[in-house]
Amino acid sequence: MTLSVETRTNVPHVLARLERSMNRVKRAFLFLVFCVACAPVCTYAAQQAIVEHFVGTEGGIGSRDGRGAIARFNLPHGVWTDGTFAYVADQNNSTIRKITIATGDVTTIAGTPQQPQAGRIERPSLVWGDASFLYFVDGPTIRRSRWQQERSQPSRALLSD
Repeated sequence: MTLSVETRTNVPHVLARLERSMNRVKRAFLFLVFCVACAPVCTYAAQQAIVEHFVGTEGGIGSRDGRGAIARFNLPHGVWTDGTFAYVADQNNSTIRKITIATGDVTTIAGTPQQPQAGRIERPSLVWGDASFLYFVDGPTIRRSRWQQERSQPSRALLSD
């Protein structure tokens, strides 16, 4: 009696598996090529910004209006700009300050420096504005100041909403 062993190879099945493996290798290779090609774009995001002094004295506090380093702030906390002016919540002075971006002139437009009072600005922060109002957070309250006729200056009368 002779035993015969029959070996069956499913050639189409083996070729299909080989093709799937090659597709995975191709996809991995293309992914690596894409990552290397995009590397210069990623290095742009890693560049650092240049930070320079704009207004207020470095290392000194106060509430003085003026140009550039003559101006004084006491914990500025929140800035918003409309492109012409920057508005700063000067938290420890209890004021909102306006900076003319072109010249660096700083003026107090709302609040009384270092004199917080109930119903008035106490600790402003997070400034934002639109065509009608300048908004800011003041402790647990969001306040708004209506723009006067000239858009560059909000009114001193603050509305609590």
